Amino acid sequence: MSIEDAKRFIQSAYPITYPVIFERAKGIEIWDVEGRKYLDFLAGIGVMNYGHSHPKIVKAVQEQIEKLSHVAMLYYNVPAILLAKKLAEIAPGDLRKTYYANSGNEAVEGAIKLAKKYSVKVKGGTGSHVVAFDCAFHGIGGLTLTLTASHKYKKLMGHFASYPGVVHLPTPYCYRFPGDVETCKQYTLEKVDECIKYRLGPENTAAVIIEPVIGEGGIIVPPDGWLKELERICRENDVLLIVDEV
Repeated sequence: MSIEDAKRFIQSAYPITYPVIFERAKGIEIWDVEGRKYLDFLAGIGVMNYGHSHPKIVKAVQEQIEKLSHVAMLYYNVPAILLAKKLAEIAPGDLRKTYYANSGNEAVEGAIKLAKKYSVKVKGGTGSHVVAFDCAFHGIGGLTLTLTASHKYKKLMGHFASYPGVVHLPTPYCYRFPGDVETCKQYTLEKVDECIKYRLGPENTAAVIIEPVIGEGGIIVPPDGWLKELERICRENDVLLIVDEV
């Protein structure tokens, strides 16, 4: 098995950063097909909190696949109910229901659809607009590609990357802001409030979507209290706040 085989038979969605073929992994260690060992400081793609091939997770997967290896959303299944119940116990406030999705891209689009339906059915508006932020990454599908603010993902995509109704506002990137942190905080919050109230109209704004910590855009952490103030603005304008947390 070689890199040439991979290039010949696999169509990659992303540029391959490392010309290596991995075969197995354990904990933080990962081996390629030549037997060379590496340390995985990326934690897979940032999701291997317990490391690769953790014995408890491997055991749980093996036990589950022997019981039920495929399900459809036409009926309930035991693991889905148990996980949803556990998430309800952990989640704050009255957050009690879980919607399962196959990817972050699908989850974001589902959340936007829900927000648009709420805007039309409950608020009596159009739900035609969604507010996102500069530096954001929400996916590379149709609507999610438009929500994503990075130009590199939109090259050659034309109107596919220009879903109507999406508005990008300044992100609280206070390190690059020409002023102090408090000024950055107030400026970016005021832009959101003004956009909803005067530019779009609360009745036409389905949602504001934000990454609590903007990841791909530069690991941007908003100033203390910024997210809480953003929530307040959304509540005052009866606009749903979607938190895209990975």
